[in-house]
Amino acid sequence: MIPLGRKDFPSPKDDLAQALDAALHRFVQKSGRIVDLRSRVFPLVDEIRINLDGAKFDSPTPPLAKVEGETKPAFEAALVTVSGRHISVYGVAIDLRMETRDVVFHKGADAKGDAVLVAQRAREGQLVLSAAQIDLEEAIRRIAGERARLYGIDLERVRLAMRARSRRSLA
Repeated sequence: MIPLGRKDFPSPKDDLAQALDAALHRFVQKSGRIVDLRSRVFPLVDEIRINLDGAKFDSPTPPLAKVEGETKPAFEAALVTVSGRHISVYGVAIDLRMETRDVVFHKGADAKGDAVLVAQRAREGQLVLSAAQIDLEEAIRRIAGERARLYGIDLERVRLAMRARSRRSLA
């Protein structure tokens, strides 16, 4: 659920693209435009492209909005892509690629009456994340170490092992 930070839900495609871009800038540090939206006949959107190249997620993000009451159909997107190279997530460099097809978006409102966008369903999708194992281990050591020190524990080293349990999960 994405809080749009405004009372009314954007309806023309250009207004929607600007609202999505502004909403995502509240969650990520990145200069320039993030969202590109193509649509011949709104509310049928051909493609939403989100470019997170060089983005930083290094500070606490605002909480996601919770929808109060019922949602209503807003628009459909044939393709939603999110890509990002050299993204920094609390100091860990990751690359991200997501592609989702036939996404149905609903609109609703949060407790303050601000517009909220909800991805209701998608026909299919793929998400690929890549990061160096040593970077993940260091981030876990750093973040968990901060919490552990509150209890007098000194976390010196972290070893991370992952294996595929199925096509859709890691253990």
